[in-house]
Amino acid sequence: MKFPVSGWFIVFGVLMFSFSETGAAEIERPIIEHCGNMTFSYTRSGASLEVFDIPFMKDNSLWVITPNWKVKYYQVDAQKDLLQRAAIEEIPNGKKITIFHEMPPEYDCPFKGTQTFLLTRDNTFTATLDFTFSKEAPAVFEWGIGHLNHALLIGKSFTTTDDKQTTTAIIPAEA
Repeated sequence: MKFPVSGWFIVFGVLMFSFSETGAAEIERPIIEHCGNMTFSYTRSGASLEVFDIPFMKDNSLWVITPNWKVKYYQVDAQKDLLQRAAIEEIPNGKKITIFHEMPPEYDCPFKGTQTFLLTRDNTFTATLDFTFSKEAPAVFEWGIGHLNHALLIGKSFTTTDDKQTTTAIIPAEA
């Protein structure tokens, strides 16, 4: 039995369309934004940042748990609409990406947070986390900004400021 080639392409095309339409709702698109010489992305694995196409930071994390890890009040993977609810805004000299960490009401989650990433054209990156916890219980808040590519920082100066002083130093080759 012979089938015309065009017939196979039509059947194959219909099957491909059916599979892609079925899976489309299950696959979340990552957030990818460019500003200055930086590329920022956010997926279920967290935030990543490249500077001059070189990986600088990856895989930030956010957990809210009991001190013994028996109860997980919040984890990013549990929030199904995380990426769809994110807000991306153009701001003077850059971009602002806001991630809303809030479970649906039926989960009765005591944690609500807003993670904000600012990217400016002069290649400045800022990350902040504002949150509330509405339960009278012990909790640990673990916010890891990400794994840094330390090789890019060796020999660079940095400044830290707290309520008592401002300190400027150089990052050494060995710690």
